[in-house]
Amino acid sequence: MNSSGIKRGLAASAISALAVVGVPCAAFAAPSTDAYTITLTPSATSVSTGDAVSYKVEAKKADGTAATGDVTINLSAAVSGTEAAGDVVINGTGVALDGTQDKNIVAPSFDVAAGSTFTVSSKVTATVSVKATANGAAKSSSFVVGGDKVGNDNIKTISASSVPASLYAADSATVDLKALDASGFGVQGAQLSYTLDNGAKTAVPGGATAEGSYTRSITLSNAVGSHTLKVWADQTTGDNTPAADASEPVATISWTVVATPSLALNTAGFSSTAPVAGLLPADEAVTVPVTVKVDDVSGTRKVAAGTPVAIDVTVGGGDTVRYPATTDANGLATVSVQVTKAQAVDGDSVYAELYASKSPLAGQGSFVDDATIATFDARQAEVKLLGNGGLTNLQATRGGTVSVQVEVSDQFGKPVAGDVLSAVITGANPTAAGTPKQVTTNAAGQATLSYADTATAGGDTIVFSDTTHTGTTGATFTVQFVKSTAVAAITATAVAAGTHTVDSVNTGSAYTVRVANADGVALTNTNVTFTTNLGFIEDAKGNKGTSATVKTDGNGDATVKVGSTKVGEQTVSVTAGAAPAKAFDKQTYTVGNFYGFTVNAPAELVEGGTAKVTATATDRFGNPRSNEDVYATQTGAGSFSSGVSSLWGTTGPDGSVSFTLSAGSAAGAGSVTLDPGYAAIGTPAADATVSAYAGPVTSKYAVKAPVVVTPPAKPTPVTPKAISASLKATSGSARDILAVSAAAPNGTTVTLYKKVKGQFVKVTAGTISAGKKVFRIKDANGNKKSTTYKAVVSASKTTKAASTAAKSVK
Repeated sequence: MNSSGIKRGLAASAISALAVVGVPCAAFAAPSTDAYTITLTPSATSVSTGDAVSYKVEAKKADGTAATGDVTINLSAAVSGTEAAGDVVINGTGVALDGTQDKNIVAPSFDVAAGSTFTVSSKVTATVSVKATANGAAKSSSFVVGGDKVGNDNIKTISASSVPASLYAADSATVDLKALDASGFGVQGAQLSYTLDNGAKTAVPGGATAEGSYTRSITLSNAVGSHTLKVWADQTTGDNTPAADASEPVATISWTVVATPSLALNTAGFSSTAPVAGLLPADEAVTVPVTVKVDDVSGTRKVAAGTPVAIDVTVGGGDTVRYPATTDANGLATVSVQVTKAQAVDGDSVYAELYASKSPLAGQGSFVDDATIATFDARQAEVKLLGNGGLTNLQATRGGTVSVQVEVSDQFGKPVAGDVLSAVITGANPTAAGTPKQVTTNAAGQATLSYADTATAGGDTIVFSDTTHTGTTGATFTVQFVKSTAVAAITATAVAAGTHTVDSVNTGSAYTVRVANADGVALTNTNVTFTTNLGFIEDAKGNKGTSATVKTDGNGDATVKVGSTKVGEQTVSVTAGAAPAKAFDKQTYTVGNFYGFTVNAPAELVEGGTAKVTATATDRFGNPRSNEDVYATQTGAGSFSSGVSSLWGTTGPDGSVSFTLSAGSAAGAGSVTLDPGYAAIGTPAADATVSAYAGPVTSKYAVKAPVVVTPPAKPTPVTPKAISASLKATSGSARDILAVSAAAPNGTTVTLYKKVKGQFVKVTAGTISAGKKVFRIKDANGNKKSTTYKAVVSASKTTKAASTAAKSVK
């Protein structure tokens, strides 16, 4: 194509000048009758000539679900000039147009299936408009096509794709380069050169860039060490210099290659905290946390924190997505995988592969292991009693109101809202044939059936069924009528009295009480609250806290587990209804097995001085362990205070033992090692609150000469200077007016005194302004006799010397 003979630019007159590829449906199909809203998502808003923009088109019905049927796409582009054959190419299902057509043709139109993807490209500069319509709904989008520059002299910048900051030697990666003109569009005919680590000049593979193929790639070196790649475009004819000239655009890429770890990551255990382990709800958008535990080659120790891994995840056989991650202190790496409703299909799975790699590219790095994290299962709902799903025999007061609270939830514990439940009652209070009572679940999936008991004997049977979703499993409850459902007594069935170690916290100890009414009838489905002063209460769902409220079962029993991570005595108080609270036998928790070991040691000592080194032994929850022997050894400068280099000590009640280091009289370096004499713990406990003991602890210190500090010189006293001041006074009929003049700065304090019985008494104070301060004092004497005043001027609180002036007025 002769670009000099073709004017290319943007203009208001619109014509069709596009290429459309990959339209996946029949042409001009009837539009959907249930489309409500349309979304049109482009992959880019600005591309170079010949490059394609991918469009995703979706249609939604009024209820937000995906619409079926087709969406009509209309394309147009604003261009000007004379186009040669092949400049304007339009291809697509049902679109019989090519570059020989006149540019003033009607804009092309074709249909695509809702939810599909199609691509649009143009060989001429243009503003391309894309409009999607279906059933009255419409959505428009556009992108700009530019960049008809040719040759190295038009290159203004060179862009480079991101590369990993560091790679393993076993990895491989490439960098993608693109030559751009002043407007940021690709340049045709670009020929790039590069040097690796300031080596020889080399041409970038692939030759000159072409329209629609503006990118060139270079494979990065994976030799261990630091590398720099400098890429440029030779813009001077015959330029054979081994580096870029000052005026030539340059891209510089740096990366580091490190040796592949000697600890081969050849074993890993996958785990997931999905809503139900290994199972996720179909047709529902979810976030799946994928946690990988990485061990070393022996499989018995965790790898170091910060070990780079890459987790490749596919959902339902779709595209693989790489999630870079690093291990934490426990050797765990976790990523969150977003699964859309469209991906969550019954029978599909979330599949993951683990790589030991710093490369961000999928499929790179050393393969470690793979696993299926979770599968999707069709949702199955069930009607259950609220808060006590396994209970079916209920109680109510004879002659009172029967209230049955139910919930509808699926097997993942998610509520089902808006379902109409039908309740058929037989027995003492039957519903009329064909007229069941109906209730509707709220946003939490809950509903309450209430009715009055009008019978004198017998019980009821209630059958719930879901009229909205016939696949929902119903429920049947029996109602027993008693004189009262008020709790009158709480008795212990099984309490966890005795002594336990905090290590038993994971399993806990059962704690069961039974509640009954005044007639001794055990009460079902009744709230019972357990509260503890130490440790935790755990309910049937695994919730832990200082209190928990649970419902009694069919035997009138309420059961929780109790435990503690802290040493001490635990008292459990139980309340139910208006019955008096009751506390049962205490549990005593003692320190757990040895687990943690910490050392606090000085980093520096002064010649002739001493310092303490303290070791503390604990269980895995930080409770101190007493009577633990600790062996201490010292090397280098100094010694222990007793003059020896090794000795034993025993931890006290606070779990610690201290050793005194003596620095000696010579500077130097030393170290102290403390060892409790236990074997290293190989697998840290997941619930530990302190770090696991990993072997003897060595601390280094330095002995330094004392620092001589020269005391600061005493400041030379400054003799305050007197302030020249004068006082003038006059008297009116009711006030004495006193003017103080002083050679003092603004803000200087002036204090006025009056002579009373031979003594000067303070009257008031003020500050100098413009060398003067005037006082107006009420004349209590009525000018019948003289009054003597004195003014004292002081430059500051520290200025003791000051001029004073005395003046009598009448």
